[in-house]
Parts: sequence; C-alpha cells; structure tokens
Amino acid sequence: AAKADLEAALKELDDRMTSSAPDPSLLADRGLVRDLLGDEENARRDYRRARDKGFTEEWLLERIRALRD
Repeated sequence: AAKADLEAALKELDDRMTSSAPDPSLLADRGLVRDLLGDEENARRDYRRARDKGFTEEWLLERIRALRD
C-alpha cells in the first residue's frame, strides 16, 4: 500500500510540473518520493535541480550528500 501511495504521489507531482520552469519545492518533493521508491539517480537529479533553483533546506542538502555518486 505504501508503494502504491508513493507512486500516486509521484504521478501527481509529475502532473503539477511545468516543463519550462518547475517549482523548486515540487522538485524537492518529487526527489524525496523517488528516493523513497529507491530511484536514487532520479532523486539525486531532482534534489540538485531544486538546490540550484534556490531550495536550500537542510534535509535536502543532507540527501544530496548521502546520494553522492
């Protein structure tokens, strides 16, 4: 049930993204959902994009450090 909820959340976040300039908080949230689903590569990409757009909450920076490749 938890995985299905995460997959539903991922779909909702994808639907809310704008192609040209996604909101950094949505990127951070999508990164977290992907992280929880085990998709580390895409989680890391979303986390970094969120950071680069100015989202600098400590939890996000910690996840970027934890997922370094």
